[in-house]
Amino acid sequence: MRWFKVNGLLDTLRPVYLASNILLVNFTSYNFATRTVHRTLFDLTRFVFTLLLDVFLTWRAIQACQAFLKGTESMLINGGLYGSIVLNFLLTSSIPLWNSLNGTAIFEMFQGIEACNDELQPLGVWIDLQKRHLAFTVYAVLSTSNGFFVLIINWFFPSVVEKITVPDMFPDGWAILALSRTNFISGISSCYSTLTLLAIRKYFNLLNQTVANFFPTSIDSNPSNSELNSVQLIRKLATMHDRLSRSVELFNRCFASQLLFLTCSGFGFTLFSTFGVIHSFATNAPEDDRRIAMVNIGYDGLLMITIVTFVVFSSLVNDEGRATAVMIHKAIAYGSYDRRTLRELRALSQQLGSRSTVISCGLIDFNWEFFYTFIGTLTSYLVILLQFDLGNLKMA
Repeated sequence: MRWFKVNGLLDTLRPVYLASNILLVNFTSYNFATRTVHRTLFDLTRFVFTLLLDVFLTWRAIQACQAFLKGTESMLINGGLYGSIVLNFLLTSSIPLWNSLNGTAIFEMFQGIEACNDELQPLGVWIDLQKRHLAFTVYAVLSTSNGFFVLIINWFFPSVVEKITVPDMFPDGWAILALSRTNFISGISSCYSTLTLLAIRKYFNLLNQTVANFFPTSIDSNPSNSELNSVQLIRKLATMHDRLSRSVELFNRCFASQLLFLTCSGFGFTLFSTFGVIHSFATNAPEDDRRIAMVNIGYDGLLMITIVTFVVFSSLVNDEGRATAVMIHKAIAYGSYDRRTLRELRALSQQLGSRSTVISCGLIDFNWEFFYTFIGTLTSYLVILLQFDLGNLKMA
């Protein structure tokens, strides 16, 4: 049985919206019937309560993370892991505040993407939104499962926790709640960003398909006839591209910086957890140090999955955005048009060149080259750390 009828992109995101409200990550109310956004007194009350709660939980989490300072015999590894974890807690706890400041912009971004669906339907292009709603629901459950896993395993299986974590990592229930809270926030933020990128990429792809359907993009192409004249069709495509470009700009403003901060803390944790594994197996380290090193690598793997997923989908959006310009230029090259139509196509071409569709935080672009930069930098710093640890390796 369907919970409700899905009429647009906002309806497909309703499960994530409900989860973000319940888990105190979103503080802006969306009216799905009228497609409006507002902030109620209850939203403000939840925001103030969450702000105070996150300050307290972050403080308790930093205290609990001091267990990393005595996790292994290497002070270099302990200090690096502790710094990375503390940075992760601080950055993650700021995400609800960031979402509160950008609540209206996030809604505007979703509205812009949803409006593209209205532009495509008269052209015979449609998306099975009900299927996407189901997929988004499953993804929201998976994204928040890590936080529930932390709660369940700590409360019901404490003996297992003692074997797989740093000693004294969870001295009380507040420390457990702090780690769970961090996982919930990062999971919801990752879910929002990933699903938004999927939607933007999908509509860019449909835009490119529409261009290929109604305009010649190769010598052998046989474009279909549209009920609209060429000028109206080109202006409709220009409107769609403008809305998608605006959505990319809003995404960069609302989410790209968050992912940059997550990448920075993830880089540090990856660096020192990898170094910890090498150190523990290359020296005569105690068995507990090796166990902790492998546990850290496992946790780092979950963090890397989030970062890799974001970069991959960002790269796919960048590819589809570039493909739009290629399709329009092919249409200009292979088609024969009257003067007015050609003028509209050239105006659209200029619009494509002036509007950026690249996922970027301003400092770096999230594309395929990001992986080369990340791996190269990680390798360089790992070599430096190994040189610092050379004396221990020679003793072993």
